[in-house]
Amino acid sequence: MVMLAAYHASGLEVTYDVVRTTSQALGWRAAERHEFGSMADMMLHTATLPRDNEGFVVRFTNGLRLKLKGSEYRRIHALISRCTPLAMWEAMAAGDDMAAIRRDLPEEFWSDFDNIVLLLTKEYAAMERKVAELAASVAHLSDKELGLSLNSLPADVGPYVFGLRKAGAIVGKSRDALMRSIRPTGNVLPGYQPSYAMGRVIDEATS
Repeated sequence: MVMLAAYHASGLEVTYDVVRTTSQALGWRAAERHEFGSMADMMLHTATLPRDNEGFVVRFTNGLRLKLKGSEYRRIHALISRCTPLAMWEAMAAGDDMAAIRRDLPEEFWSDFDNIVLLLTKEYAAMERKVAELAASVAHLSDKELGLSLNSLPADVGPYVFGLRKAGAIVGKSRDALMRSIRPTGNVLPGYQPSYAMGRVIDEATS
């Protein structure tokens, strides 16, 4: 916990020295003070901050505060805010490098990433199995006979049987369509519970 400021019972903001004394009594850290020659210098320095340093809070003489966040922190935070069922589905559907996405995330969000990707992978695999089982059950039919019986096949997997029969796998447009069938609705993925760390990000984004 970092103390940025404190206020007297009268409503007046106390001095930085009082903030330091109060934070020590509470066992908190007081925000460090930094001096810059100009706003431009501060912004240049902010842009070079590491990922674990959020940025600076600028306090004006009238008490107004302005937060400046580092470029790397904003990049990581943007990645975290997109570590959602729908965002991960979009990445998987596009064939993105999921391992690279995971590497960019802070370690405390790896469990969210892993759980979401695992659940989506299981959903897709389950649909693939249903298509394969259906294809096996109609393997004795000719292409013409299969075409005539398509309307009688299960609507959720029937359309993919021809593609599997011809290519030996669900690829191309068939894969795209099958991926769309498992697209999370309302960014909700059954079985996924956000971690405490992700919950804090969600609360911050919605507050």
